[in-house]
Amino acid sequence: MRTRPTVPSESGDRLPAWLGPAVVALATLVHVAPFFVTFIEGDFARDLHAALGIARGTAFPREGPIISGTLHLGPAWYYALAATISLGGTMTAVVASIAAVSGLQYAIAWRLGAEAFDERTGIAWAIMLALPGVGSLASLWIAHPSLTATLTLAFLWALWRAHARNSTAALVLSGLALGLAFHAHPTALPLGVAFGAVAVERVRRDRWRGAAAALAACVLAVAPFVPLAADLPRHFHSLATLGGVVAADTASFRAAGWASVTTNALWRVPDLVVGTWLAGDGRPPVAGRAALVLLYGGALVGAALVLRYGPASRRRAFLTVGLAFAAWLAFVTAVRGETRFYMLYAPMPLAALLLALGLRGLASHAGRAGRGAAVLLAAGALAWSVAVGTARVVRAVGDDVRLPPLLGAHVDLQRSDVSAPERLRYLPVRALDTIGRRLCRDGVTHLYGDLAQVIDSQFNVAARMRCGEATRVVIGGTPGAGDRAMFLLPREMLEPRAALREFGGFGWGRVDTLLVAGPAIPLARGDDYPARSGCGTPAPRTFTFETTRAATLVIANGLPITCPMRVVLLQRDGAPVAPAVAGDSSWVRAPATPARWSLVVEIGEPGAVQVFTVAPPRDPNAPAN
Repeated sequence: MRTRPTVPSESGDRLPAWLGPAVVALATLVHVAPFFVTFIEGDFARDLHAALGIARGTAFPREGPIISGTLHLGPAWYYALAATISLGGTMTAVVASIAAVSGLQYAIAWRLGAEAFDERTGIAWAIMLALPGVGSLASLWIAHPSLTATLTLAFLWALWRAHARNSTAALVLSGLALGLAFHAHPTALPLGVAFGAVAVERVRRDRWRGAAAALAACVLAVAPFVPLAADLPRHFHSLATLGGVVAADTASFRAAGWASVTTNALWRVPDLVVGTWLAGDGRPPVAGRAALVLLYGGALVGAALVLRYGPASRRRAFLTVGLAFAAWLAFVTAVRGETRFYMLYAPMPLAALLLALGLRGLASHAGRAGRGAAVLLAAGALAWSVAVGTARVVRAVGDDVRLPPLLGAHVDLQRSDVSAPERLRYLPVRALDTIGRRLCRDGVTHLYGDLAQVIDSQFNVAARMRCGEATRVVIGGTPGAGDRAMFLLPREMLEPRAALREFGGFGWGRVDTLLVAGPAIPLARGDDYPARSGCGTPAPRTFTFETTRAATLVIANGLPITCPMRVVLLQRDGAPVAPAVAGDSSWVRAPATPARWSLVVEIGEPGAVQVFTVAPPRDPNAPAN
């Protein structure tokens, strides 16, 4: 009879061989699942637009996303997205590929921790990496920084093998990982210090062979940025401009700002994430804070034991990682006047490693009680991560997409402003693909309600992936013969069965009667940044119209992001009516008898005002015409 293989540990006992893969699989699932229940933000839509041009062979950009509104990265991100578009053909496939790469961070941390330390440390590292906090936001705001943690860990793994195993191939691969990590976000720049140290070590050890490997690694590191050389003077000017801004921000660096970033990264962001997705009201449960205190306390005790009783190699490792993390946060704080959450994606794996080393020290140097406490803390941390991730997905599927107050005005982690979570309606990425397929039909489709905002902010990418430029859509306007007028509206605005189909928190259907029609507005262009620059000065605009039968009267805005609109007054037959508000639209039920309406709105672009009706559901018992 064959027995299950086991993995030896540093303390002499053994771990089941399935434990590491099981922990990694669970952590990966918790991280990947939320990618499919989040929203598609404007920057990511811009990137998809650029990638679609590459996949279609109509555009081959030589520069990538812009950083701080000044400096462009290389176009590698666009070409990677283009490859997934060519292979998958849907937005869901693209998001799945990003989620899969982002989720690789747990497997890499596990294997790197096992190789550099021991199996238990590797498993603990993967668990600590999955803790609710900064890392949870990679699946909330999908963009090139979502891959930063994975590429940072891939670089560290390759560099470790180049150092510990004298691997030439690993050194070369570390150069590629370094370039891609910097491409994911420039806050990965401090990795270059570690690369330089190991490269010099290899040159001294292997002479010409080490020099050749280091040179090849450097070539691969700069390869993602080579296309920028096509317009070198402009990019040098942008670099100089950004350098001046960074220099000014660095000169104003304050230790208090660094302390705030550290505190917010380790405490406030986990607080907000747990409070938003588990509690729902933004206030984290007491149990969550207590669990985090116990975890940090246990890791701190373990760290003290390692520094007092641990072997010299483990003490050096702990001090090196701790100093590197502190210095990295100082660098991130110094290079920009405000510190946004995605600027911490690169250094946060080191914080997870510090926690893992602390728990490992607790287990190794505090006897049986310490081992039991370390196991309980690690298991509790994993359970906590699963609970928060599951609650987030369940809430979203139940049309309750909540955003921690880190994506808007309170995004700066050098400060500690507090606000309530924001709630969005659920529109999963697979629904965008379904809508895209519908918009591929021949003829012009006029977009009303939330459909205008969704399609405009995403440049109709979902439809264009499927049928190219054959899809023709405009915002608002007056439909002509053979044209379609379609809406997407929050479900609470619509009577049951009034929509042709429901997508998450929205209903999709046909406009019944168009009451106010401005000129058709073309979609924004994805190769412009920002896609729309705003509108005129807000001013009162008055509209009059009539309804003749029962319906839902909708007052919508075709350009809600750049041209906010406010309903000042709505009257029916001379009497004021208070419309209900859902998102960017207002609505009332129109009577079955004829009615005359007067509407006053305040907006900067009157052509963006949309007033239309949605027909009530047809009586299923009525005879067909």
